[in-house]
Amino acid sequence: MRDRLTKADPETTLGESESEYRFDSLPMRLMGQLMPRVFHKQSQQHMQDFKAFAEQGKDVREGRN
Repeated sequence: MRDRLTKADPETTLGESESEYRFDSLPMRLMGQLMPRVFHKQSQQHMQDFKAFAEQGKDVREGRN
């Protein structure tokens, strides 16, 4: 996983995330091939959680509202 934060302008930061998944077991390899959206959705949720923390100070451990 590689994350980058770059300053777009004085008020804005651009966040980019790059992920590569490697599976050791056959069941996980099959799941990765058959359901790639599950992994994309989870990565998207992590980025949204980080954004909420960075912009609002929200602790994602508090639960989802």
